Amino acid sequence: MLFFKGNFLVTKNGELSPLRGEFRGADAVEQDSKGNYYVSSWVSGKVWKINPETEVSTVLIEGLESAADFYLEEDNNRLLVPDMMGGKIYAVPLKN
Repeated sequence: MLFFKGNFLVTKNGELSPLRGEFRGADAVEQDSKGNYYVSSWVSGKVWKINPETEVSTVLIEGLESAADFYLEEDNNRLLVPDMMGGKIYAVPLKN
């Protein structure tokens, strides 16, 4: 459901339920040690950080041609995000 419709489903109280927001075209999803989710969107060229408690999403980077699978480099407090169509890799600082 995530890629085509943009619904990000998580397990809450033993049942799947969507987080608030739409993340259409999601290509990568990762969770850090604090429980935050990171989602990249191939079609919108964005990467979001999602707070698991409030479900508030913050755009970490946008304007990419195609944000693909990324690498969560938590020790260095950043995401390494390839822009596949743009031919670049971005080091995106993680916001607290």
